Amino acid sequence: MKKEGFLFFAVFFAGVFLANLLKYKEGNLCRILNIWILEQFAYSSISLERLFWQLFWKRGKFAFFSFLLGEWCGYVVASTACLCLLTGTFGFFLTMAIADLGIRGVAFAFVSVFPHAFLYVAAVLWCRFCGKSEIPHRSFNCDLKSRMKKIFESVSFYGVAVALMVGGVFAETYINNPILKMLVKKF
Repeated sequence: MKKEGFLFFAVFFAGVFLANLLKYKEGNLCRILNIWILEQFAYSSISLERLFWQLFWKRGKFAFFSFLLGEWCGYVVASTACLCLLTGTFGFFLTMAIADLGIRGVAFAFVSVFPHAFLYVAAVLWCRFCGKSEIPHRSFNCDLKSRMKKIFESVSFYGVAVALMVGGVFAETYINNPILKMLVKKF
């Protein structure tokens, strides 16, 4: 786990480096969090139900491909890849928020990932510690009791992971959205 900590640290700073490189190359053309856009967000009316289903579709695709990667090469590798992606993205977003909003960008970046990021990371960690680390050889088993046990384990494993993902989408839609609007109005 110590080696992975260094990996996540390096990926976070790679995200920071890429954001700084983009800011240096593009300059003011790359302002993703300027005040005008944030005010449009704060005073707009968003259909929360539509937002929920849109986020569910986007996060669901990511979860589906993460499950496929986990089944293909083991959940330790898949969860490490997902956590690297999340860490690098947060480093990129935090740097862009600071570059566009100054010191207020730190508060904005951390509030923008609260509370749904905890559920998404919990889903990834659930897959990491409860998923298969390697692919077992497939053999035909006629024993009904052992088959039912494997089916129950699979359904409970994927059920908890999907429940955490859906909980993250719910928190992102119905909890984070009003908090972010309130924060932007206070800026």
